[in-house]
Amino acid sequence: RALDELREALGPFARSLPVACRIEAGTDLARAARAAERACGEAARWQDFLPAAGAPDGERTPCGFAWHAGPAAFRGGGVEWTVAGLLAHAGPPRLSLVWTEAEDGPEAALLYDRARFSAAAVERVAEELRTLLADAARRPDAPVEELETVGPAERAHLLELAGAGGAAEE
Repeated sequence: RALDELREALGPFARSLPVACRIEAGTDLARAARAAERACGEAARWQDFLPAAGAPDGERTPCGFAWHAGPAAFRGGGVEWTVAGLLAHAGPPRLSLVWTEAEDGPEAALLYDRARFSAAAVERVAEELRTLLADAARRPDAPVEELETVGPAERAHLLELAGAGGAAEE
């Protein structure tokens, strides 16, 4: 925790930060990730100066991303235990990708507002992320705009929308 008076405080403290990161055409995923990391660092430096209500356009922020370093196992008095899940939702994103670095490997979860997104729509987003990561692993030097994001379910959904004149559920 950045503030000395909160270092010993118990409880979740979380806040959404607006992060602006422009990715130019021709940028490979590694450079895009470094640009995003710099933008996150800049946002973190300014987080204490963000108004309490959040970003001025916070209500228009549809998506979010959170990264957590999972805590190590606790050991003491002959007992060992780990935190199975840790989540502090600071809003306002209606769809968030939460990435946790756990001892046994990374874990990812999509959290979403069920009033705004159907389970099928979120599953298509998950498939897009899997497709993107798989293509980036196959072609790490490819420019980000050339990486594949449309998987089989999304392709079928788009074809359904095209065949129905765009009237299918989103």
